[in-house]
Amino acid sequence: QLEALGRCRAGADELKQQLEECRAKLKRIAESCGRSGALLSQCEQQLGVERAKLAALKAENAKLRARVEAIEAQLNALKASFIRLKKQLAGLLSSGKLRLVVKDGLLVIQMQSDVLFDAGKSNLKPAARPVLRDLARVLKGFTGRRFQVAGHTDPSGGPAINWPLSTARALSVVSFLVNSAGMSPKMLSA
Repeated sequence: QLEALGRCRAGADELKQQLEECRAKLKRIAESCGRSGALLSQCEQQLGVERAKLAALKAENAKLRARVEAIEAQLNALKASFIRLKKQLAGLLSSGKLRLVVKDGLLVIQMQSDVLFDAGKSNLKPAARPVLRDLARVLKGFTGRRFQVAGHTDPSGGPAINWPLSTARALSVVSFLVNSAGMSPKMLSA
């Protein structure tokens, strides 16, 4: 029996040693898991941050897409207005009395100042009145739109003369369009 007891003690010592080795292994695994767990936690936090950024970018993208669609709609409306105006003013355009251009996203109707005014004057020439009446007849059909009249001069007079002259010319055209051609003053500015 002594011999069996010795074997039992030797087996127990061997088991104790294996148990200590297992505890040491478990401790290393737990430490490793702790580092991995912390790393996993950091990764999950970063993933949350990135998901929030993605959601914000998607929202911004949707806003930009809506803005692009609105701009495209405005551009299409401007194009349609341009085509409609061009058709309605075909006679005046072909005669060279008017020109249509798009400048900085705005539709601009240009008339030569020599058709409208004598040099250095702001009173409309009699020959300009029928052209402006025809133009007013077309513009009145564009309800809800506003039109700005800009007067111009040649560069020879200098700012002291040209600034008041161009302003007076613009006011002269607006006055004629309202008082003689029947346009609503709400549609015009000088």
